[in-house]
Amino acid sequence: MKRRHFPWLVPGVVAGSFVPLVVLSELAWSRQLGANPIEVILNQLGFVAMVLLLSSLACTPLKRITGWKWLIRLRKPLGVMGFVYALLHFLTYIGLDRFFNFGTLWQDISKRPFVILGFTALMMLFPLAATSTADASRRLGKNWKRIHRIAYVIPILVIIHFTMRMKADIQQPLIYGAVLAVLLGTRVAVAAINRRNAPAWDGYRQFKVVKKEPEPGRVCSFYLEPLDGKKLPPYKPGQYLTFKVDLGGSDDSVIRCYSMSQRPNPDWYRISIKRIPSGTASIFFHDRIMEGTVVDVKAPKGRFFVKSPARPLVLIGGGIGVTPLLAMLDAFTASDARGDIFFCFGVRNSTEHCFRDQLTAIASRNRGVKFHICYSSPLPEDRAGIDYNSTGHITAELLAEVLPGLDCDFYVCGPPPMMAQLKADLADSGVPAERFHIESFGSTPVKRPAGADSVNERFVVSFELSGKTLVWDTKYGSLLEFAEANGIEIEFGCRTGNCGSCEVEVNSGEVEYLLDPGAVTEEGVCLTCVTVPKMSLSIEA
Repeated sequence: MKRRHFPWLVPGVVAGSFVPLVVLSELAWSRQLGANPIEVILNQLGFVAMVLLLSSLACTPLKRITGWKWLIRLRKPLGVMGFVYALLHFLTYIGLDRFFNFGTLWQDISKRPFVILGFTALMMLFPLAATSTADASRRLGKNWKRIHRIAYVIPILVIIHFTMRMKADIQQPLIYGAVLAVLLGTRVAVAAINRRNAPAWDGYRQFKVVKKEPEPGRVCSFYLEPLDGKKLPPYKPGQYLTFKVDLGGSDDSVIRCYSMSQRPNPDWYRISIKRIPSGTASIFFHDRIMEGTVVDVKAPKGRFFVKSPARPLVLIGGGIGVTPLLAMLDAFTASDARGDIFFCFGVRNSTEHCFRDQLTAIASRNRGVKFHICYSSPLPEDRAGIDYNSTGHITAELLAEVLPGLDCDFYVCGPPPMMAQLKADLADSGVPAERFHIESFGSTPVKRPAGADSVNERFVVSFELSGKTLVWDTKYGSLLEFAEANGIEIEFGCRTGNCGSCEVEVNSGEVEYLLDPGAVTEEGVCLTCVTVPKMSLSIEA
């Protein structure tokens, strides 16, 4: 991995933060601060502190808007420099204005309540500055976030302090107040969105397999009911479930994601898994998971679902990649949703034509849905026009023939080469990237850096947000697996480096990619599902 973007950024911001102090000192030295220089110094130091504190708070929402992850690196230095200026403001007040006469200081405080507000804000800044280091973040763990939530209270006190202090000339404090209101509003809105998108339950929940149903093409469907008997919350068709599969030993567990293959049902979930000859988890499900088996399942997740169908929908599945698209199709045809739906499904031949009965039932009761089945290698007994519509693979040329136009929203799940080719060809045909949605699943890649298994390197991995520092163990296939094994939550999706969900910022150290990721990443971040440390590492997780 390359070195992080803009290595001079944090030192440059810190150095730039001293510019107002240098300018103020120069003006004071040359006696250009007017008739009341102490008042000017107090005001300017206070306003600079306010600007720096607001800038620190603005980094996160600006990062959300722009996608510039390097902004997050500025939160701490801007906040610390805001504390420095607030402290200088206070020291100027008690030193130059009060001459360290604490008798008159307490009298001033009793007469002017705004001094109490400013002093309270300064005292609240002390624990934030003291815990701004990476070491403090590690030691405090989740408590670090709780402490730093007061960062939103401090500017409120400071703005009231300045408004009362400035009396008639309150235009500048009011501007800062408006900026703070926007930041707080953004914070509340993001919190509301996070609550709405939060998983239906935390951690793993036990489910019992109540039905195991073989499908053609070495596919098997599993129907899962919650062991606690409670109704299941709805999910968005296209989302997946995460399973912790115990392969037989205390350390022999793997994490796998499987899309739900049926519309939401309050009583059960259905997943469908294809048996892969080299797939440890798929073989385990097919051979060892029986009706009555209890499995550990995380709540539905994923960003592969139809947002707002403003255009005709084109659902394209290749092989077992059809499962999330089948859930979408099942949900849309069972609802009152209106609009054209085109369902394209590619398999090798009739022996791998899974879900044939379900698709036939949907087609019979929904004449508005257009189906097109492709067999890449049909058998002699496969009937063209009955079992399948065309020979070959699903291509942009085929879609141009069977669709009334390309002004559609495309949702595609299948083998990576198929998805990559379709995306490139449809882009060449004028389909905007935002109308092409893909999903990719798989286990963590098995390719390892040369010599990775020869020596168990004692790299230290620091998970800053979780407050854990651990010695790397090469038995784990990726940073994501290592984090999960140690109880650290990192968002993920495909586990193959394609969706970008597991992206985290790298504070220090370097990682090595196990394969070339499909997701585009900026410098200074890594995809934890397809990376391992090359040296001791610190990441924001």
